[in-house]
Amino acid sequence: MPRTSKIALALSLLLIVASPARAELELAALFSDHAVLQADTELPVWGWADPGEQVTVHLGDHKVTAATARDGNWTAKLPAVHRSQSALVMTVSAAGGESLKVSDILIGEVWIGSGQSNMAMTIDKSARAEEFIKDADQPAIRMFRVGRQASTRAAKDVTGHWAVCSPKTLPAFSAVLYHFGRSLREKLDTPVGLINTSWGGTPIQAWMPPEAFTGGAEEMARYDDRIAAIYPSTAASPAGAPPARAAAHLRSAHLYNGMIAPLIPCAIRGVTWYQGENNVHQGDVADYAAMMQSMVDRWRGEWKQGDWPFLFVQLAPFGKYRSAFTSPDALPEMWDQQTRALSMIKNSGIAPISDIGDAENIHPANKHDVGLRLALIALAKTYGRRDIVYEGPMYKSREIEGDHVRVHFTGVGSGLTTRDAKPPDSFEIAGDDGKFVAAGAKIDGADVVVWSDEVKSPKQVRFAWSPIAATNLMNKERLPAIAFRTGRSATSR
Repeated sequence: MPRTSKIALALSLLLIVASPARAELELAALFSDHAVLQADTELPVWGWADPGEQVTVHLGDHKVTAATARDGNWTAKLPAVHRSQSALVMTVSAAGGESLKVSDILIGEVWIGSGQSNMAMTIDKSARAEEFIKDADQPAIRMFRVGRQASTRAAKDVTGHWAVCSPKTLPAFSAVLYHFGRSLREKLDTPVGLINTSWGGTPIQAWMPPEAFTGGAEEMARYDDRIAAIYPSTAASPAGAPPARAAAHLRSAHLYNGMIAPLIPCAIRGVTWYQGENNVHQGDVADYAAMMQSMVDRWRGEWKQGDWPFLFVQLAPFGKYRSAFTSPDALPEMWDQQTRALSMIKNSGIAPISDIGDAENIHPANKHDVGLRLALIALAKTYGRRDIVYEGPMYKSREIEGDHVRVHFTGVGSGLTTRDAKPPDSFEIAGDDGKFVAAGAKIDGADVVVWSDEVKSPKQVRFAWSPIAATNLMNKERLPAIAFRTGRSATSR
């Protein structure tokens, strides 16, 4: 080979080596085959490519082009698409020639389910599993299970993929979220997409964005120190001293960073939430309502899709919380905090489940009714089904009538009753001394009247103030009454 040719070849090779590698065109994991995208709202679609590169997204009749930012991220915003039972194809192409295709996309209702183990609990571990799995041929229900990851900063993406609901794919999916979604599917006749992002044994603080900690970095550090004391790591330090670090997924904001932030700004209809047992175990319930409000406000602020519905589950009775931090009142206090949260969080709802819990098991097997009760709230408050009673009797106010107390409720539905045809149980009253005693009770129209021969001048009433309370009071729609203590619980909204 002539010398000049060798030099030219060498220079060409050097240029090839020196040229920066092209970034591969990527889509966020949520945009995979069999996805459900939210109907009737702007649809953000995002991914990664070379900085400055133009990326074009086609979906149905819509076409949008976006420029890739310096950090390699691009976001295209498709206009709203109406609900569709017919499968669509999305194509994504870069100016450099690369292209991606996402097939079998439906347009319907997309909900997130988050929290700890009772949200994570799968169909195959729940009651009537064989029956529900056998009947799981539901092609218009699509499920996305977010892989567990904890992070000190917002992760780039989640791991996971959409699966069409079938007897093969359903067993390992969240039971609560599936039953919620299936009820919506049946009542609304629309495709439903369910995104399960949950992790057992986790506190609310792990799901809160850093900005949700009102005390800032100092508050986060205090919480992390407490977690380290309760849940030390398994590895001791080299000097043999006690371990000083808690598991990473329990620390403040770590699950928000790893399992919520990467989902933003996916278009969604709303969020379902089942969490709190870990905070009860820690004895960390006094500010739970405020923490939940701060978390939801920050999630909504980051999503920038308005005050989407936030529907959550009242914790079930359980009598075996065992830690140095848990008092006998910790679970009733949590119920009180959850009730307070309703008046603090816009567009929220609570699903009562005191009647379907298991005082011996922190993971009650009946997840079917939990999902259905969450769906009742969504159908009534989000989808406008005004004929639906969606909440159980909830304390509103009380009147002293001599040596009796009349308690007024919201959520009465078509009337108050008891599930065993006996007088209402689990009521207690107290006088000026604040000492509660068991009270007799009777239903009087939409009220309950309570009394005790031991208290001639009653001042306070409480109901179901026990971690194992499985009460009989409900409305005729069979939704149970929610625990309360007068002077401390939220009044009517």
